[in-house]
Amino acid sequence: ALAGLAAITAYLFVALRRLGYPFPVEWLESNSLVEVHRILAGRPLYTAPTVAYVPDGYPPLYFALSAAVARVLGVSYLTLRLVSLVSSLCCFALLARLVQRETGSLAAGAGAAGLFAAAYSVTDTWFDVGRVDSLFLALSIGALYAARWMRGTRGAVAAGVLLAAAALTKQTG
Repeated sequence: ALAGLAAITAYLFVALRRLGYPFPVEWLESNSLVEVHRILAGRPLYTAPTVAYVPDGYPPLYFALSAAVARVLGVSYLTLRLVSLVSSLCCFALLARLVQRETGSLAAGAGAAGLFAAAYSVTDTWFDVGRVDSLFLALSIGALYAARWMRGTRGAVAAGVLLAAAALTKQTG
């Protein structure tokens, strides 16, 4: 549990330090920012490619959510990264709770979340990058949690809605 919490703390230290960095920290962040600009301008995301714009191959949910946040905070890499950071924190919380419920051990839950956080550097530090991946993963883990622990129609609907949202975030959903 302590090692897990240390890994989460290390992740937060790095992610929070680069949250407001005004330039892309990964090349696809620029594409995401263009998509958010298009939504806010009322322009379609999926059009025929031109010299000035080639649409990303991702479904619209991450961009729409980022655009909603951008209406409040302004359009910047900060907005995109904030959506990804919160999504990664949701992943930590969901994994911790899922493992804690399965094992009955809070320490095992913290260890599981920390193990995921410890993968930050070996995954090319994408957890907090302005891309679709962290939101996709949070929605997918949320669907797994709903399918495992929520009962009856409510659980089935929650799992289905979360899986549909995951598919609307990244095509592998």
